[in-house]
Amino acid sequence: MPPGFARVQYHSHKNSYNSRGSVAIFLIVHGPSGKRVSIGRWLGADKHAISSESIFKAVLLIMLLGSGLVHLLHIPESLKPPDVYRKDFIQEYLLGRAVMAGIDPYLPVATLAEKFMRDLPVPVFPHVTPHPPPVAVLSLPLGLLSYERAAWVWFVFELACLAGSIWILLRCVDRIPSAGVLILLFLISIAWAPVWTGLVVGQLMTLLLFLLVSSWFALKKTRDGVAGGLLGLALALKLMGMPLLVFLVVRKRWMAATVAIAVAGAANGAAAVLMGFERVVNYYFTTIKALFPLYRSAVHNLSAWSVGWRLFEGTGSPVDLSVRAAPLLNQPGLAPLVSTAIAIFILAVGVLWAVRAHDIDTSIGILICVTVLISPVAWSHYLVLMAIPLAVAFHKLSKRQFPGKQCFLLIGVVLLMGIPSPQLHNFQASFAENQALNPPVTVSFAVGLLGLSYSIAIVVLLGFLRYLDRGRHFAANSSHGLA
Repeated sequence: MPPGFARVQYHSHKNSYNSRGSVAIFLIVHGPSGKRVSIGRWLGADKHAISSESIFKAVLLIMLLGSGLVHLLHIPESLKPPDVYRKDFIQEYLLGRAVMAGIDPYLPVATLAEKFMRDLPVPVFPHVTPHPPPVAVLSLPLGLLSYERAAWVWFVFELACLAGSIWILLRCVDRIPSAGVLILLFLISIAWAPVWTGLVVGQLMTLLLFLLVSSWFALKKTRDGVAGGLLGLALALKLMGMPLLVFLVVRKRWMAATVAIAVAGAANGAAAVLMGFERVVNYYFTTIKALFPLYRSAVHNLSAWSVGWRLFEGTGSPVDLSVRAAPLLNQPGLAPLVSTAIAIFILAVGVLWAVRAHDIDTSIGILICVTVLISPVAWSHYLVLMAIPLAVAFHKLSKRQFPGKQCFLLIGVVLLMGIPSPQLHNFQASFAENQALNPPVTVSFAVGLLGLSYSIAIVVLLGFLRYLDRGRHFAANSSHGLA
């Protein structure tokens, strides 16, 4: 049962997502760069008369705040039995428990669960965990607690990472929010489907967001050693951020690149001490290869690597029994070649655009988009990382006084990314050809491609960042010529 399918099961009756949260974030804090922005100032409270615009903003804030509060209050439901056992977090917990017990942490999750938890009321993953060995180091203290208490601790830790990420993210775009704005943005962000989903399933994405945002901030301050260390932790925990490492090497920021590699290596070294060198090596050379075929063409996988298999082998997964679709052309031999070519192309173009960008903010935004796209397997909660390129794009638009067409395009990207995965799944299933009572259902090739909606949103955002960067360059040249 893959992460996406578990979420479909749990969230099928919870369709109260609000995908407008991120739009409001940057409407609230688009004040002058480097100045403190408060809710009262944004509402126009300093004016003598209350305008219709102020009323509209107040109503919008109340709606978004209410949505965030509702979602925050619903999340603890996922921490109660039996839903708590459906969390992805069970993988991290069992990694820590296995290491403490001195047994192979890369036994199937179901096997470890039977040994350490017994008689679970719901099925768990039938395969080994896909998380790298350093995650076991992170999870080790959690193994001292019961699973239910550990899930609560991890949830609180995720909320702390989210709050910290929002604060540093705003600092990266030259904003100093008041306490009220920070609390408001924290609540609104929870209403965005990728954030909500990550919190419910207990994933690592809010932690990775915190690490990558902090690394970005350190790079802006030319603290390359700190930036490299934070990037190295992200690489160690989820193998996320490799394009950023390539970028640092190309730009010859050797301190950051060297520290990133050293920290990632040290984290794996620590894992080797705990679980054995052979198990660490086996993970990278055997486990990953065995897991990839299970999810490479899953309907919920938004990775660019899935495109070749969708086109030439079909959409579906042996463990994600939700939606299947026939291929455009039944030529399985072409699938790995096309997928590899697409991933390499995206990486090459992304790094090239990042190197040619006129500021580090655009470079980081582009590289985060590429990071998610070329991850071999990527689920909807990975879109939490899109907060970085979205912040960059909205920041650039704020300098242009939010031009209409460009602003609406970006809002459309936010809304598309904010579609809850269960709703997208149900929409695809409504076109089922067999109308089976139990999964999987069979849909047409075109309907199967709807699973790439999030991928399309990322590609549009990637191109939009490039457009904004080139637009700035052209505008500068025009101004210089007029002068």
